[in-house]
Amino acid sequence: MNISLQRNSRLSRPRKQSILSSRHLWDRKLALIGEKVRLITTPDEIEEKLDWVKNIMEQTNKYIDEYNQEVEKNRPPVITTAQKRDKRQISDEKVRVQEIEKLLKRKFS
Repeated sequence: MNISLQRNSRLSRPRKQSILSSRHLWDRKLALIGEKVRLITTPDEIEEKLDWVKNIMEQTNKYIDEYNQEVEKNRPPVITTAQKRDKRQISDEKVRVQEIEKLLKRKFS
């Protein structure tokens, strides 16, 4: 694997990193079970593997937060029942005012 990376200079840096990351995944498996994250691996170089899990979790949480912020920005505003009631009362008041205006116009015209 390393030899092909050295020979093929056309590979960009992110591509090389993703290939190396893929190779590092061969000796470990990450499983989500309910609210638990389980790392299934060999005991050698465990600190590096735990750092890898921590990095995966941080990146995942970062992407989730970014997604939630984007959804929140695009969400239409929520109208509460109190706001609906207030709008209805204002509308009713306008109707009453219009009726009074009509009555006054009839009476004084």
